[in-house]
Amino acid sequence: MLAFRCEQGVFNYRVAAVLMRRDSLLIHRAPADDFWALPGGRVEFGETSSDALVREFREEIGIRVEVERLLWLVENFFGAPGDPYHEISLYYSVQALDPLPAGPEFPGRTEDMDPPLVFRWQSLATLAEIPLYPTFLASGLRDLPSQIGHIVHRDRSTWPKPRRV
Repeated sequence: MLAFRCEQGVFNYRVAAVLMRRDSLLIHRAPADDFWALPGGRVEFGETSSDALVREFREEIGIRVEVERLLWLVENFFGAPGDPYHEISLYYSVQALDPLPAGPEFPGRTEDMDPPLVFRWQSLATLAEIPLYPTFLASGLRDLPSQIGHIVHRDRSTWPKPRRV
């Protein structure tokens, strides 16, 4: 996976999917997390971003998806417990080629994670009411770009204070 730690923090290369069903969006979180994100994951060395997204859906939910188009290229800066992150993310619009598990909330497959990820269909109208990261998504998903957008985003609430030297 294309993620590494350096003296300043962690670099991460991630892909994520915008998968809609009527007026709802598929989101996910790890059971221990108190926030939600779009499904996806880290790109592996030598793998295209769209192939990584197809692989992540197969591994995490067991379905096939078709990657439609790139929505955003995001330079994302945020803090996780103890580490500043510098993340490059590609956000794609995708369509499911297989039926998704029933219900408004369902577990991911357990082969890769124990406990498994939690997936949920979240109404677009209520995105601002939940902790969804990166935070630009709450407004950005209500009006998807017609062309690829480039976003430089800093989640100030999670970015650690600079260390004094």
